[in-house]
Amino acid sequence: MLLRQSVRSLVLVRFWLCLYLFIIWLMPTVAYAGRVINSATLNGATSITVTPGATITASLNVTTSSTDNTWLASGWLISTSVTTGTGTCANHANYLASGTFNQSFTITAPNTAGTYNAYFAAYSADNCGTGQSVVYTLSNAVIVATAPAVSSINLAGASPTTTGTSVSWTVVFNKSVTGVDASDFSLVQSGGASGAAITSVTGSGSSWTVTASSGSTAGSLGLNLVDDDSIKYASSIPLGGTGIGNDNFTGQVYTVTFASLPILDFHMDEAAWNGTANEVIDSESGYSGTAATLTGSKPSTASTVPVSAGSPGTCGYGVFNRNNKNYVALPSSFPNLGATGGAFTIAAWIRTTNNTLPGQRIFIDDEHNSSGYGFSLADGGNGKVRFFSRGTPSVESLDTANVIANNTWYFVAAVVDVPNKTKRIYVFNTAGTLLANVSATWTETSFGSDSGIASIGGETNAAGENNNSFGFAGNIDELRVFQSALTQSSIQSLMSRTRSCTIVSPVLVNPVDFNCVEAGQSELTGHLYGKLSGTSFTFDVIALKDTNNDGIAEGALTTYASDVTRNVTVELVDGSGSTACRSRTALSPIISQTLSFAKASQPSEQGRKSTASFTVAKAYANLRCRVTDATNSPSIVGCSADSFSIRPTTFSVSASANGSSAIKTGASFSMTAASGVVGYDGSPKADPSKLNAHSGAIRSGMLTGTFDYADLTTGTATGSDFIYSEVGYFNLSAQGVYDDNFTEVDAVNSDCTSDFANTAVSGKFGCKFGNTATTGNFGRFIPDHFDVTLNTPLFAPSCNSFTYVGQPIKYAMNPVVTVTAKNADAGTTQNYTGSYWKIDPSHATYGITPSYSEATQSLTVLNSSAPVVADNGNGTGTLTFADTSSNILGITRGNPLATFNAEIAMSFTLRDTDAVQVTNINGVAGGNPVAFGSASAGNGIGFSNGYKAQRWGRLTLSNAYGSELAALPMPLFSEYFNGSAFVTNTADNCTSLSLTNQIQLSNSATASGALKAGNTAMTILPSGTSTATLANTPLLAGVAGLSFSAPGAGNTGYIDVSGSFGSLPWLLFDWDHNGVHDNSPAAKASFGIYKGGSQQIYLREVY
Repeated sequence: MLLRQSVRSLVLVRFWLCLYLFIIWLMPTVAYAGRVINSATLNGATSITVTPGATITASLNVTTSSTDNTWLASGWLISTSVTTGTGTCANHANYLASGTFNQSFTITAPNTAGTYNAYFAAYSADNCGTGQSVVYTLSNAVIVATAPAVSSINLAGASPTTTGTSVSWTVVFNKSVTGVDASDFSLVQSGGASGAAITSVTGSGSSWTVTASSGSTAGSLGLNLVDDDSIKYASSIPLGGTGIGNDNFTGQVYTVTFASLPILDFHMDEAAWNGTANEVIDSESGYSGTAATLTGSKPSTASTVPVSAGSPGTCGYGVFNRNNKNYVALPSSFPNLGATGGAFTIAAWIRTTNNTLPGQRIFIDDEHNSSGYGFSLADGGNGKVRFFSRGTPSVESLDTANVIANNTWYFVAAVVDVPNKTKRIYVFNTAGTLLANVSATWTETSFGSDSGIASIGGETNAAGENNNSFGFAGNIDELRVFQSALTQSSIQSLMSRTRSCTIVSPVLVNPVDFNCVEAGQSELTGHLYGKLSGTSFTFDVIALKDTNNDGIAEGALTTYASDVTRNVTVELVDGSGSTACRSRTALSPIISQTLSFAKASQPSEQGRKSTASFTVAKAYANLRCRVTDATNSPSIVGCSADSFSIRPTTFSVSASANGSSAIKTGASFSMTAASGVVGYDGSPKADPSKLNAHSGAIRSGMLTGTFDYADLTTGTATGSDFIYSEVGYFNLSAQGVYDDNFTEVDAVNSDCTSDFANTAVSGKFGCKFGNTATTGNFGRFIPDHFDVTLNTPLFAPSCNSFTYVGQPIKYAMNPVVTVTAKNADAGTTQNYTGSYWKIDPSHATYGITPSYSEATQSLTVLNSSAPVVADNGNGTGTLTFADTSSNILGITRGNPLATFNAEIAMSFTLRDTDAVQVTNINGVAGGNPVAFGSASAGNGIGFSNGYKAQRWGRLTLSNAYGSELAALPMPLFSEYFNGSAFVTNTADNCTSLSLTNQIQLSNSATASGALKAGNTAMTILPSGTSTATLANTPLLAGVAGLSFSAPGAGNTGYIDVSGSFGSLPWLLFDWDHNGVHDNSPAAKASFGIYKGGSQQIYLREVY
């Protein structure tokens, strides 16, 4: 209670203190007049604009009076009213005299944007304790605002295409700002652009315009804002807040595409070349060349298959024979490009007849192999375009991928940006599609040069490579050289150049045949690769020629469709057998398309064209393409020389062993492989190496069985003879069920890869397909049966060499059963362990209870407990019945019978909870019940040392009489029935008797006749006592050796003696003749009792 009152008092004190301070701010009338605030400024002004939480320098001018002249602290508050918020105290320099003083200290702006008043008070004590002045107020003095930011820098116009053009960007801020000028921006020139500069910055508020000259060379031109805190909002808040570079911004980029004029421009339209000086005309700068050769005829011109046929077109082109090493030599006055640090570009149309030949020079200036350069084909591999420069060994060679096919025009360009140390190669097809764009950057400071002359189409005869391994094999046209680094778009614009020219009409010939091949493959020997159902594919259709009319196609008919546009039908047909092309069966539904060989496209198509995409939903093992040109009558029909397949991509695998019920190992079950693709009629296989047993399994079993051929209408295959050899579950990893034969038509020609790839590699899919993910678990599989092996148990005779009828019998060696789980092939199912071990002796239905029987007698079973199970962890286990210390059974005791041998059998039924049963016992066919021994003569479970004898026994007491002067023996012995009478059981050396607990005494002279324990000293009147003793425990040859001590002279009398052998029920007898053998014997011991005067002792016998 005291603590609670103290806390309450403390709370009240704090409340009144806060109220007092609050009243001080509210009631300036109570302020001291000794200090007067004359003026206040914030950062030197009476109103400021700052960012949230900004630090502000407050300056006060205060006059102290002559009587109250101390000023030690100042209080301040920035709020919307003096009653809102909590004031803060600033301790500062102490002013202890009268006068007017100035003091500055820092205060903090609120964190929330808005307009606030500033309140100040001067105090005479530190911590603003006492002597407050009147509150001085600066109304609307603090404006809190967020920092300005750049919203965007966007292009204000189109990209320039001519030099001297101005370009502009619109720069937008999220607030009205000032201080924007050219120093806040940076022009970013790349890709060869140079010479650009900012010319003006105009605008106001939140929108500004930055204008720049476009420069002198093509490339990319961008504008970035560089934040140096000079751009401000409200004249005080810098861009992005205080901090250099915290609001840098990257703007949009112009693509500068100036038209460039070449230094070289070869049309190659001359009627012929013969080696005359300057005969190969440079139409631009006068660097005309001269046709030359190493051996044989010189390079020539032609116009039969130009890049662009007709007029306007590209007209003629140069023809270079590699075998002769043809070339065109340029004059020595042609400059060493790049030597002075300038950029240059080489561009030309090329058409090779053999893309595998290396060293096909397009343009070369490397006569002395010193520091020259070269533009070449196939140096780095088939179909690869190379640019090399010996003066830049850090990156001497740059190669494209294999993009150049035979007998096809391509536009190639090498861009050498010497200022930026970068080389780049572009390759386009005639449709303008970019096929290659590769680049590399070198590190050397100069590009280098070679003192020899430049040449087109091959190395010069003065070069080190003066042999026919360094010449172009085919055609070159429209070769141009620029002394600048052209952009991709500028290069593409060069491709479209045409002019008026004399057209040479080709001879028109109809095709003799058609072939279909993969893109880029030979028109005669090319193949068609295997395809996937549901996946689009294309192939090339080629018109074939037979110029010598021998009926054998000899190559592509390059003039096909030069007369008229030819529309051909391309369809997929059955490819099996040797059926004539026209007679092959079309697919159902028909899969076809019309492919147009346009007259206008003939110069570039050259009788070869790619189809549109085919997508086939079904599966087919053997297809061909059939091409029909119905322009003429009869129509021209041709089928592909190669067949191909269309296969499914996967199997969905299921089984009848799906966990709904157990199935025995060795029992047949079905498995289904569903491709999901109509038309698939193959026969899948199961790959045993992909089989996985359940987690924790000892081993994987063997899976056998086969799939039938799939149903064509569903694409599903089923096998009903599958067998699994192990217990538990299994699944199949990816490709566990597969087909490697359906695509045989492709596999034999390596038109598919020997794997399961569903993604094409170099145009080829895998020849095989299967399930693409691990299947679910199949099972549960259980043993087919159990084999059991029985040990040889032994009973222990209960009394050394025999057993009394009714006496409990124990095992000397208890029964043990070894159980082995087996499959149908008698193999051990090692996975029958752990949770898959299903033998449960205590199960309500399938438990194990031992049953005992004897050949002729009933048994009293004392221990019928279930066996103890031991799982060995390998498909075997043991069942251990009882033990050697427990009473198991006894022969049920009835009326006396002659000695006999016990022939006892123990049996049980072994079934696990899956009802798997025993079929072999000790290696011999046999089933339940499983038995140890047989309840028949000589066949029962053995006893130790062969002691099977069972004796019907009893304990007997006889009356005794004698002198009081001597010890009195009383007959107490065991007997057994020999079939006609009871005789002493001289073999009984095992029955133990307790005088104290199993013998009872009484007489009238002792304890008023009450029964006393056998070791009690009994009174014999008049003054004697007699005490019983047992000489033999256990019995010796059946005799207990019971006797009573002599009571002494003159002490005569009797002792009634009775047995209490209830703990030995096998030795009880029907002494009371009531038909039940449940009595212990009784007798009388008499001392000194005489008959008549002769002192004869009285004798009475009990029967």
